[in-house]
This record gives sequence, structure tokens and C-alpha cells, in this order.
Amino acid sequence: MQIKEGKKIYKDADHYIEVHKHFSDEIQCKLFVEFPTEKFVEYQKDLIQEFTANLIDDIETNDYDVDQIRGKCELALQDLNTKLKAFADKVRDVEYFEIKGYFQMTIGMMLVSSMIGSVNVMIFRNKKMYYNLDNGAKLRGKIDLFSEFIEGDLESGDEIVYIGTKISDVLDPYDIQELEEVIKREPQQSVAFINELLCARLEKDSIGFVTSYTIAGHTKSHKAIDALT
Repeated sequence: MQIKEGKKIYKDADHYIEVHKHFSDEIQCKLFVEFPTEKFVEYQKDLIQEFTANLIDDIETNDYDVDQIRGKCELALQDLNTKLKAFADKVRDVEYFEIKGYFQMTIGMMLVSSMIGSVNVMIFRNKKMYYNLDNGAKLRGKIDLFSEFIEGDLESGDEIVYIGTKISDVLDPYDIQELEEVIKREPQQSVAFINELLCARLEKDSIGFVTSYTIAGHTKSHKAIDALT
């Protein structure tokens, strides 16, 4: 399986972490996490980098099957959430830490994905919107945590798009229809079109990022992509 990436990022490199790990043609990892606030950025980055390094090392040094890799990812994210919450609980003079981003594993033609903060994921299949989910920021605590997994089988030609803002507050059904028409004419223009719409309606700093991953590989029978509960 091959993955083609397109992206637009509106933060300086000091304020985000981006990891791409190609274990094999069957197993690939993508992580992008942005830290919009100035306070304790380095400590938060250290936590994310430790999570990524440990997970990559574990998968590289063990012969795990698909279910085991998925389980390892889930346990690692749960452990990271525990550390993020413990860190935030120790900081008494700050009300809220904004973090936003996503973690994605493709295992064969299966997608396993988790988001943190106010992030949207859209999946386009056969030039139409197939899946759309807003991951709302949890403002009741001091820090956002990674969400439970969404997972499902992919097909060759699927495009996964992550956006660093709540899309339902910005784009309406007519915008989505126009986006589908653009994709039909120019399949590689989804990021450019979405970015243009967002920049016309939002400050660039609040957009954060727009990234897409286009899947090329063998199609197989698929289940719907669902959020796990």
C-alpha cells in the first residue's frame, strides 16, 4: 500500500510534532500534534515524543499480528492520556491546555485513528463524502485527551483529510457538495480547496492544519468506519 500526503500547516515547527513511520508496505504510522499555547510546550512535546518512540520501538522489535498492533496502539494512547492528565493536574495556575492533532495507523488496508482537541476527519470514497466526524475539544478539564479509536477498512483511492478546526461550524452542506465536484474534476485539489474556504472564513492561526492521505493499494471487502465506544 502507498500513501500520498498533502498538507498545509499554519504553525511554526517549534509548535508541532510530526512523525511519519513506514514499518513496511503493510504498516504505516502518521502522527501530527500541535501546541497552540506557549506554556510548557517542551514538556508536552517530550511526552508525545516518548509515546511515539516507545511505540515505534515496540512494533519494530516484535513480530506482532494485526490485532496485536492495534491493541498496542490503544494501550499506548491510554498511557499517554494518563500522563497528559497527570501533567495538567500538577499545573495549578493554568486553566486549560489546548492540544490538537491526530494519530493514525494503517495496517494493511485497515485504518486505526485517534484525535485530540478540536479536529475534524473526513474520508472521501469514489469522489463522495463517505465519513465525517468532528472531535470536539473537552473544555471541562485542563487538557484534551486522545479520543477512542475510529477504525474501518480502506479502499484504494480513499482520501483521509484531517483539519485542525471544527468543520461543522465553518462549512455547510453546499460547501461539501462543491468540494465533491472539485474532487471529481481535480482529485489532488482537496487540500487546496478546503484551505481556501477556511482561510476566507477564519484566521489562519485558528485553522492550524489541513492534511490529507490518499490510499493506493489493493481493495478488499470493507466494514463501515465507526467510532468505537
